[in-house]
Amino acid sequence: LKDNFEYPIEYIIDAGANIGQQTIRFINSYKNLKKIVAVELDTNSFEYLKKNTEKFKKINTINNALSNSNSERYYLSSNNSEMSKITSKDTGKKIGSITINEIIKKNNLPRIDLLKLNIEGEEPNLFNEDTSWLSITNCIAFNNANLSNFSQDILNQIFKNGDYKIYNLGQFIVLIKSNLNWKAKYEYSNFKLLKY
Repeated sequence: LKDNFEYPIEYIIDAGANIGQQTIRFINSYKNLKKIVAVELDTNSFEYLKKNTEKFKKINTINNALSNSNSERYYLSSNNSEMSKITSKDTGKKIGSITINEIIKKNNLPRIDLLKLNIEGEEPNLFNEDTSWLSITNCIAFNNANLSNFSQDILNQIFKNGDYKIYNLGQFIVLIKSNLNWKAKYEYSNFKLLKY
């Protein structure tokens, strides 16, 4: 994703930050960056995330599940073949959760320039309740593998709150507000081309 001088990327939420590889790429990619909030639910991955990012003052790390409410959640830890994911109380470890609006408030974010979502299929749940944060979100990137989890109602909710251009970047689907002169590869000219 390429920003420009008129509208630089300054505020990022990296949800599903894992051990911080992409978080650090963001630091190295965007010269005008003021703050990244890196959210990871897996306690083991979070410890590596903290260690890997501790020298960067612009990164704030949060060990919670990103959710549409701040209720307790349960997750299965990552293993060699799968990433951590939300599960039932019977089979998972307990973790607190945090909403996007809470992240905005606690970190004094005036806007979200880039919201990266890689939260193992939980992305659609973020759009079920209070989506006021969409009005200040310039770009949303989510894992292409999770596109099938988005219903037409959820997609309509996203587009009702912002006029977005849609790009397919392989692993990620990227939505960029149309009034921004930001660039990504492989723009979808018609939203109906997306399969869900």
